[in-house]
Amino acid sequence: MIFGSRWLTTTSISSGGWRQAAEKARILVDELDPQLLVDLANEPAAVIESHFGLTVEIRDHFDPKITSSVVGDYFPNQQRIVIGQALSTGRMRFTALHELAHHLIATRHEELALELMGPPHQYALEEAICDSFAGQVLIPDALVDEVLEGEPPDAASVVALHSRSSASRAAAAVRAAEHLGAPGHVMIADLNGVAQFTATRGIPYVVAPGAQQHDGGVVKRAASLGHATAEDHVTYKTGTTSEKFFANARRDGSYVFAVFTKGEALWVDLHILPEREAIPREAVCDFCGEEFEYWRPHGDCGRPRCDHCGRCGCAPRTTVAAMTCTRCFLRVPENRMIGGLCNDCRGE
Repeated sequence: MIFGSRWLTTTSISSGGWRQAAEKARILVDELDPQLLVDLANEPAAVIESHFGLTVEIRDHFDPKITSSVVGDYFPNQQRIVIGQALSTGRMRFTALHELAHHLIATRHEELALELMGPPHQYALEEAICDSFAGQVLIPDALVDEVLEGEPPDAASVVALHSRSSASRAAAAVRAAEHLGAPGHVMIADLNGVAQFTATRGIPYVVAPGAQQHDGGVVKRAASLGHATAEDHVTYKTGTTSEKFFANARRDGSYVFAVFTKGEALWVDLHILPEREAIPREAVCDFCGEEFEYWRPHGDCGRPRCDHCGRCGCAPRTTVAAMTCTRCFLRVPENRMIGGLCNDCRGE
């Protein structure tokens, strides 16, 4: 329920889960009036109180008995949101909107709320939905499209998302991570190379705040040189390191913005890591509508070959008939629906 708590977690959600979170957050955003969204982006605390009837309490510090020393919380029984004063303005906006998303889920989407009360991984999904909601409000799709121009993000584009909006650096990282198109991290670090916030997509572990990045890596090099590019790994708070990513970092003021990706990297000519470090990517077949994983696209057409029907981009394209699941409200192929529920919601 709390924005700060996701910094402490050691688990993440899959690439498919990240897409699901963004889609569910989009439902919450689309239900709100366009002018209300503008007002929320500019003055979220005031608008949350006047429009949604919640009390927003800003504290200089938190009572650990109530908030477990995190930076924000939503108390549904009290209709109250608490956020910390000792934050940047952008971070306070992000936290307030994150907590508002918890309120919208609890009060306007009963089925989703019940679903998210399930196993621990559902908690991570709810946090991702709320992060995505805050990011979508603060950094609208039009700005994302203008900055990214349909391409995956690099460090400079994450800086642009932050500088061209009223959003926090964390919100910019979240929005950028949604468009990685592959497993990876978008990190905000200080000039000492210490991670302050990391948005993670499709990686089993997140980089917790306070994780010191290694000497010679892109984060520390960018801190001293202004920018850096390499094949690099991230360092977790335990001191262990990840496998290598394509990495790109840029200093902006007192912070370093860094992108680590397993997918397409605009700053290099080769977009696939060496075979010993290759990982599967996810796709949905254009013909049978099934989800599958692939390691390399088909050489002739550049499209992945489906494990289920064996077709790829070499075959004539077709449109898969889709239906909307009555529980998760996602559009899925007809052959993955029974009785109005998709395979995921039926637990298959």
